[in-house]
Amino acid sequence: MPRFFFHFSDGSRQFTDDGGIDLSGLRDARAHATSQVRELKAAMCDPHIQDLSDWSMSVADGRGRTVFVLGFDLKPRAIVPLTPATPRRASPDTSPAPPLAPRAAPARAGAAKPPSGRAGATAKN
Repeated sequence: MPRFFFHFSDGSRQFTDDGGIDLSGLRDARAHATSQVRELKAAMCDPHIQDLSDWSMSVADGRGRTVFVLGFDLKPRAIVPLTPATPRRASPDTSPAPPLAPRAAPARAGAAKPPSGRAGATAKN
């Protein structure tokens, strides 16, 4: 049975589900996420939290891949892929040398250049 993790965010902070829950599949994960969002909204009756537009729940599978994101308006949101790691910049003392210009092929030893106009000539009768 697959395990799903239900993380939620207020737009600036991520609240992580470290335990997860075993569910029969993606359909049950969506139903569970919807139920959790409704419960969280009901629990947040604090008058200081009126704008929930940045709040969302992201659901990850057992491998840590986000399978869907649900806004607190109960509408699906796009999954924003993780950006690849920023390449490391070379430090001044270890910066790579600039790329070399293409070099001409070396001439083969013993290969004489045929006289002009004579290369590939055949006798015609």
